[in-house]
Amino acid sequence: MKTLKFFTLITFCSLTFTGCFGGTSGEESVQGKITYQTDNFIILVPESWEALGKSDFTSNIPSNIVAAFRNNIQNEIFTANLTISEDILEEEITSEDFGKSSLAQAKNTLISYREISREEIQIISGEESLNSFIVEFEGKRNNSEPLIRFKQTYAINDGIGYIITGSFLQTENENVVKTIDEMLNSFALE
Repeated sequence: MKTLKFFTLITFCSLTFTGCFGGTSGEESVQGKITYQTDNFIILVPESWEALGKSDFTSNIPSNIVAAFRNNIQNEIFTANLTISEDILEEEITSEDFGKSSLAQAKNTLISYREISREEIQIISGEESLNSFIVEFEGKRNNSEPLIRFKQTYAINDGIGYIITGSFLQTENENVVKTIDEMLNSFALE
């Protein structure tokens, strides 16, 4: 079941972000960034990126995706994006272990999987900080698709596991990759 959810998330990142969506509510503009906030989390994204909430998704979007953000510079092969998924956890687990489990699924699901880097981080959760990490890896769903790079971080709060995934082409503009890094580092739990 977890492998199917992960595969669905990767499919969503790889295929959906070449289509068109409308905007979403729950946003507030701050110095060229949008403060996107829900009852559970907050994240800063560039104003120029398209912000999508659950109410904007079509029926083919996995139910665990709760927000998505897409670069305004579209690419016919693949458009850089960031998604946030929420999964209800059946057992108590740390953010670090949740991340390791998610990475194991990526390794088993993607062709040509290769981990590139891993960096320990702290994710703000109310007045506390959670230990987690950002991992960069690459892979593809099948041999005919381009190699996609992923940057992912993980958090747990009140029995919900969050996976924040930035996706982009291996040849993506350095500024876009930096934007994805900033978004990942701005994610905080409410």
